[in-house]
Amino acid sequence: MPKQKELLEYQIINLNLINAKNISAQLKTIVKTIKNEPIILEGDLTAKLLGQLFFVVAKFAEEVVWRENPKKTAGLVLSRLDDSEIIRPIKVEIFDEWAETQEKVFFALRKKDTTSEIMIDLDFFWQEATAHRGNEVMNFAQFIYSINPLKSKVVFSGEIPPLPALIAFNWFRPYCKNIFFEKTKIN
Repeated sequence: MPKQKELLEYQIINLNLINAKNISAQLKTIVKTIKNEPIILEGDLTAKLLGQLFFVVAKFAEEVVWRENPKKTAGLVLSRLDDSEIIRPIKVEIFDEWAETQEKVFFALRKKDTTSEIMIDLDFFWQEATAHRGNEVMNFAQFIYSINPLKSKVVFSGEIPPLPALIAFNWFRPYCKNIFFEKTKIN
């Protein structure tokens, strides 16, 4: 008999309620509510504050998705779950499913990039992604994923929508110990 799939129950964090004043106290309050469960980040927030929140949430959440509001499809940012063992009660779009040929190009590009520090203008990459046909977030993800994440320091700048910003932050999260948004360390 096959194993029964688990229905995920997401905790929702309303980004519209977070502000720059006393961000560390707000983050501490949020962390106290997270219990190794899937999280929905919902709403809008500046890239800098979103980065600070994401790096805290990513330490504890087994899955992180973002959506604009409950009527919109969510975008998967981070998951430590096995898709064959879960059922998501919301529609979630996944941005890292690539064809085998795309993966070969991706790994070839990563090997050529050996710099230890990098500055990434998120707005520049977002403008490039929106200039191409197709899914803008997928285009953005492919641009970001072409950068080797094995860096000693990454400095982000520029304001873009939350989902692509989260995808960029998550790409470097497991590999880079010094991640900044402009002059503020966010990880």
